[in-house]
Amino acid sequence: MPLLRSLAPLLLVGCGFLDAPGDPAWYAHRGGAALWPENSRTSVAGALAAGVAGIEVDLFLTGDRAPVLAHDPYLNPTTCRTADDQEITDTVWLMEHTLDELDALWRCGTAPDPDFPDAAVVPDTLMTFDELIEALADHPDVSVQLDVKYTENVSHDPEVFAAEILERWWAADLPNFMFLSGFSREQSRAFQARARREGREVETWLTWPYFPPEGNEVLQAIGREFAATGGFSDMLAAGEDAEATGFDVAWQLMDRRMVEAAADRGMGVAVWTVNDPKLAKTLKKWPVDVLISDYPGGPK
Repeated sequence: MPLLRSLAPLLLVGCGFLDAPGDPAWYAHRGGAALWPENSRTSVAGALAAGVAGIEVDLFLTGDRAPVLAHDPYLNPTTCRTADDQEITDTVWLMEHTLDELDALWRCGTAPDPDFPDAAVVPDTLMTFDELIEALADHPDVSVQLDVKYTENVSHDPEVFAAEILERWWAADLPNFMFLSGFSREQSRAFQARARREGREVETWLTWPYFPPEGNEVLQAIGREFAATGGFSDMLAAGEDAEATGFDVAWQLMDRRMVEAAADRGMGVAVWTVNDPKLAKTLKKWPVDVLISDYPGGPK
């Protein structure tokens, strides 16, 4: 997307700043979507076998409240098909089906991803969060980002997400560093409230800015940049409202002043989705903790 890339010099300015010490950790976006079907058993296994520092996956809840690896509240009609290999013609809402029904009726990873046509094609059922936890048990040094996809009106409430995800994670008692991310401030507050009731702490990083699935990223990037310049958009205020402990930021809207301010407050910063080596070289000098890429280990 040439126009989007042309925005980088505008959005990545930072005159007078000192380079940050150390290197951020690379997380495999959706397990490594450039190489394998996203959010799949294949991508998780491939990323862990590659020795990644961290892995990022998306979580949604089925109708019977089972957390599964899925980016949207519905099955992707491009890469998913029926169990008997037919195209999906009607929207398959995850909220309207149990895990057993989804396993019996549909498969994902059955067709190439248009964004990554060279990625492997491996038909499979949805991977569960319980399976991810089991896989991580053999990799205690791998960090994990759980991008929780609470979606108003088509999913369970944030409190249900908090209960189903946190109770499973706490029960596993893994040593891995974990943080939760998402666009919803209500979701972040629900996770924090659940942790307080249990006498625990949890990392919730607010995803910024919100990109609606149907929106145009270029126009949104331009609009958000003008809003930020004019003082109408405040990432730090949004994070405080969400009770967030960090930020998960789209690279198109990276503003070094905001990153510095977040770091000064002791808040974590992750950047998505970094697939350009030149962009990666620039961001590695910034005080960010995590760089998320569709290529395990980062772009080469």
